[in-house]
Amino acid sequence: MLSKYDSCTDIKKEIHTYMQMLNTYKNLKNEQNLTGIVKRILFLKTLFLNGQSNHYNKFMIYDILILMHCLTQNSRRNFYNIYRSFIENFIRVILELPDNDNTGVRNLFAKLRSQYGNSEQTIEFINFIEGEYGKCCEYVHSNINAGLSVLEYYDDIIKTDEMNNKQICRLIKNILKLVQEITLFIIYISPEFIDSAFYRKKQELKYLIGESNYIIFRQNLE
Repeated sequence: MLSKYDSCTDIKKEIHTYMQMLNTYKNLKNEQNLTGIVKRILFLKTLFLNGQSNHYNKFMIYDILILMHCLTQNSRRNFYNIYRSFIENFIRVILELPDNDNTGVRNLFAKLRSQYGNSEQTIEFINFIEGEYGKCCEYVHSNINAGLSVLEYYDDIIKTDEMNNKQICRLIKNILKLVQEITLFIIYISPEFIDSAFYRKKQELKYLIGESNYIIFRQNLE
């Protein structure tokens, strides 16, 4: 039974302050979705950043924070570059690869599938995250029209790379979906790890991942 005492006051203040900082660069819409993303960032930070963290853990958290900053900038190409980097570093973290590992991306997904593709839920996640990675590559490596002049090419960049409010809202939803799926994946594969990281902090855990995910976490822990 969770205590009625609100132990999440500091977390709520941190989220509020971060949201204010984010909005100093651009007044972003979808506050509810953004808050949901920040909660999952704090969840991942608690799980994977500690005194023993290797550089992939640090890069993963750095990537997701830079990804949020990209929402306030004006380049979809930069956004998808960082989105792709975050996915790759997340996989390396989950596979517990050493700092000097240089496994290629294709083999990373093969290892992820071999190690964790043993249930309907985890297979669904791996398919999802591999699809997301592919979408990033399609955008970042889109074909260049060699027949364009430099001025025409630059004009094309402006038209295809800049982000309007509608596109930013869609990208926010993409990030939220990604971190929601990552949260569920970790719940399915490592509930004991979550339990240890949030030892005596279950009210905070429930606040960060949401009640429905918390129920799934408790079920998988039993």
